[in-house]
Amino acid sequence: MQAGLVGLGRMGGNMARRLAAAGHDLVIYNRTVARARELAATQERLVVAETLADLVGALP
Repeated sequence: MQAGLVGLGRMGGNMARRLAAAGHDLVIYNRTVARARELAATQERLVVAETLADLVGALP
């Protein structure tokens, strides 16, 4: 499954980690791009979108 996730705070970050660990590919967006990059560096199934438009464009 491929999905997009907006917001990587306490709940969103944990959701992204768990979904990636379960084998799902995610495009992630956070208002603070550095936070998204930090999270993506820990999970290979996470791809960072720098804008919401990029996130939408990356999904099928």
